[in-house]
Amino acid sequence: MKHLTLKAALTCSTLVFASISSAATLTLNLENIQVNNGEIRIAVFNSAQTFTKKASHVMGVASLKESVSVTFDNIPVGEYAVMLFQDANGNEDLDTNLLGIPNEPWGASLNGTRVFGAPKWADVMFEVPEDGTQITVSMN
Repeated sequence: MKHLTLKAALTCSTLVFASISSAATLTLNLENIQVNNGEIRIAVFNSAQTFTKKASHVMGVASLKESVSVTFDNIPVGEYAVMLFQDANGNEDLDTNLLGIPNEPWGASLNGTRVFGAPKWADVMFEVPEDGTQITVSMN
């Protein structure tokens, strides 16, 4: 019985390890950063339904250089979108004026923008294949 339990545990751990090792990486090259002006808050979304509501991955990075690269590991293959902003005043929100126009630098994958309002999923969605991907996001 102990032999079967050990064999089952090894099989399960092998399956978990295999699924982790086949996960992709997503590297973001952030450009046009206002140096030493708050933390850059990054949100990665994995569906149109959760876009701008619930991120699948989040990260904060210091704004110490005009450009920086960050990597998210263990990203499942699929469709994603990235939104980020530079939280200059440290309040953890993207500040906007009365018309809803951002007062702080922000960016989106594929450098998606709209004349009025925030980018839509179709404007910023990209694929992460098995071998991973690298995209550049320029702060507005």
